[in-house]
Amino acid sequence: MRVTPAAVLYEDERWLVLDKPAGLLTTPNGPNDRSLVDRARALAPRAPVLHPLSRLDAPVTGAVLFARDESALRVAAEARAAGRLHRWYAGLATGLVERTRGVWTWSIAVDLRRPTQRVCAEGTSSKPAETRWTVVARGAAATALSLAPVTGRTHQLRVHAARAGHPLLGDVAYGGGKRVTSSDGAVLAVPRVMLHARAVWLPDLGTVVEAPLPDDLRTVLAALVPEADEAAFSRARTTVDELPEP
Repeated sequence: MRVTPAAVLYEDERWLVLDKPAGLLTTPNGPNDRSLVDRARALAPRAPVLHPLSRLDAPVTGAVLFARDESALRVAAEARAAGRLHRWYAGLATGLVERTRGVWTWSIAVDLRRPTQRVCAEGTSSKPAETRWTVVARGAAATALSLAPVTGRTHQLRVHAARAGHPLLGDVAYGGGKRVTSSDGAVLAVPRVMLHARAVWLPDLGTVVEAPLPDDLRTVLAALVPEADEAAFSRARTTVDELPEP
């Protein structure tokens, strides 16, 4: 996969928001890995801190917020503790999600059969997880969702969608197909996990920074759920925020 450069979505003295492309790690796993952190350091070489406040899986695209100094880190930590470090994702789930919105609260643990993967499970090794979601639009073979993780567990949105019976398209690790048939009978290839970090909240500015939908997700949405455009995902973000506590 050819990895495109990460675009700058927002920048000031305390915060940096980058639009991560598919195929790029957020943080390196080894000394030779290219990552979004490298891009951040190239953009802000004198920043005293460059800490990503979320870590998107390599196939996942979208907005990643970096704290650029210690005061921003403290603000972010306080916001996270208060449940106000908000992020919103655009996801394309397999099949027809019948409910309009809800909250997934299955705990998540390491999958002992596949240690790099996760599974919904209860037990001493599991961690509580919470995902708020709302339907953006439905098609015959897929449902566009706005997803808001309250916690930040590894693979959380992917695992929760799979446990709900609607794995994200392209997410082979969790049961999502790499091909799907559209309403006109055409077979469509799905290039990657259909998940995009659509927006992040700057906790001390009261500002939402949005990442445009990438071309590959736009193409699949247009074929399967044409009503799910950028404006629809922005409207759905408000609906997710209005969900009551579980």
